[in-house]
Amino acid sequence: PQTYQTMQLSVVVRSLGARRLTRALVALTVAGPTAALAQSEGSVRGIVTSAGHGAILGARVATESPGRVAVTDANGRFTLRDLPAGSYSVLVTALGYKPLRRTVSVAGGKTTSVDVQLEPGSLMLSSVIVTATRTPIEATKVASTVNVLTPEHVQSSPARESQDLLREIPGIELPRTSSLVGGTAQIVSIRGVDEGRTAVLFDGLPINDAWGEWIDWGRVPKGMLDRVEVVEGGTSNLYGNGAMGGVISFFSRPLAPGAVNMTVEGGSRDTRHVFAAAGVPIYGALNAYLSGDYQDGGGYTLLDPAKRGAIDVESGIIQRNLYGRFNYAPSAKLSAFATGHLFGDNRNTGTPLSYQTRNQKDVSFGLDYGSYAGGLLTVRAWDGRQDEFQRSTAVRANS
Repeated sequence: PQTYQTMQLSVVVRSLGARRLTRALVALTVAGPTAALAQSEGSVRGIVTSAGHGAILGARVATESPGRVAVTDANGRFTLRDLPAGSYSVLVTALGYKPLRRTVSVAGGKTTSVDVQLEPGSLMLSSVIVTATRTPIEATKVASTVNVLTPEHVQSSPARESQDLLREIPGIELPRTSSLVGGTAQIVSIRGVDEGRTAVLFDGLPINDAWGEWIDWGRVPKGMLDRVEVVEGGTSNLYGNGAMGGVISFFSRPLAPGAVNMTVEGGSRDTRHVFAAAGVPIYGALNAYLSGDYQDGGGYTLLDPAKRGAIDVESGIIQRNLYGRFNYAPSAKLSAFATGHLFGDNRNTGTPLSYQTRNQKDVSFGLDYGSYAGGLLTVRAWDGRQDEFQRSTAVRANS
């Protein structure tokens, strides 16, 4: 690998001089259309306050299509950028306040000002959810038992995995060990309903294994998450017989074109974790969301020190995710996406000859046309391939 990187670097350096003029011409050619496209997009700016309490810090301001999210600063100010000209429903939520929707018209090349005043509300259910009815509705108006982990909960939680976030919610039964320790494929149950009867979704698409009904929790990196919605109780009328116990919905955090998010962590036993995500503008209403998550770390020698032999080594794990999504949203009523996802989990299980490897490739496509108020057409398609390899070893007695 080191030789390959050195060769690649030298090729790039030598090619800079030869292609400098060509790149300059391309930049001049593209500059005209890019400037015109920028004029067709606008932004929304404003202040979120509450009666008697002034500016609200940490309020979430978002649009659904195209997905834009902003969090207010200490002065309650926010900005939603790169919105195509049109009319949008802006949702404002904050912990301890009632959700508020405001319709906003955006003009190309201009900034629309919107100031919002929130009213005090529920401390526990101050969110708008979509899982319970598949349409946006205030959590306080849902008859089922609903639990919501807001963006504030997700970001402040010490959990390393998305699975461990769920341990904060009553009624959810998980294995005692996380998937980093006990294995990547695990089962979840809600309110004691038979295992495999809980639907687990990521951005509306199932991550339950189609054959064994287990869940690869590692396919949903915590760094990607915006919020989590859990509906306890039967929801088979909306999600099929796999949701007899309930539904767990993970939602990724949208990034505006040009935004970057990165996390670097380290710990004992050579534990390392890096997450990076970026919103990439491509052309007009077409943009991309790219993210990568990598973590590895050593474990323990699985045998008692008195019984260890020369072949016994520490266990270890390498887990990685590469996620790419193209979004096209020319207006508030039309949006489409195409997604590719690569997941890998490699484990050393105690000897140089024993290992567990799981690799998965997924693609998905989606189209939304219309609005919840006037009627919405939604199309989703997905496919995937999973390869699993295992090898175990044993040492004969008295050998």
